[in-house]
Amino acid sequence: MKERKEATWYEQIFDALVAVNDGGEVVLDPDREPEWVQNVLKQIMQQVMPAMSLKPHDMTPRRLGRLIGQQQANWAAAEKAIVPYLTPENLAKGEALIEQLEKMASNPVVWSLLQAFEFAGDALVSFGSLDEKYEKIMLKALVTAWRQPDQLERLAFFQGIAEGLLKPGIPSRFTDATPIYHRLLVHRELVKGLKSVRELRDFLLRYGLSQQQLGDPKRLEKLCERIGLSFGGRGRPKRTR
Repeated sequence: MKERKEATWYEQIFDALVAVNDGGEVVLDPDREPEWVQNVLKQIMQQVMPAMSLKPHDMTPRRLGRLIGQQQANWAAAEKAIVPYLTPENLAKGEALIEQLEKMASNPVVWSLLQAFEFAGDALVSFGSLDEKYEKIMLKALVTAWRQPDQLERLAFFQGIAEGLLKPGIPSRFTDATPIYHRLLVHRELVKGLKSVRELRDFLLRYGLSQQQLGDPKRLEKLCERIGLSFGGRGRPKRTR
């Protein structure tokens, strides 16, 4: 039997990061979703983590550094954008707003907004609980890399850190397609029941997007092709003889 190769120091740290993520509260399990949902997640991840390639690859010191640097850039951007608004007064206003919206939940746009709030809230709770664990692993990574006898591996790791930190944090990488991706992700269960691109367009219009955001109908068709979202359709009725 072939012996299993011992994991390198950077593979062990990456595995530790993955284990922390897997141990958190699951908001969405990609493995149980159709391919188009996974592709939507990849599109959003490319915006959130531009320093990381989405193509399959082996972990290296430089890639690990990029991952850690990009994550830190994202946290810094999120903290700058969100924390100033998390005052007791604003939180109370937010709760009051949600109570009012819940009374109008029969309106599709309002219901869509409530679903987005719930999804974002679950994600924040999940990610927030992982913050301390991530920080411990990342600090360990810095110390471990610094102590490596291989000068090239040490250099590659810290070069990756710098590259990740230089990338813009969220939400500066968002594009005009981002609102569409978010609606598809949040309302994926409803989208799965649609029969055509036209139905999808009408659905997105009902649930808060504008004609300007959606653009030309051909644009939505191309976006669906890009993520692999296809529709069974009702088909043409068979002729009876």
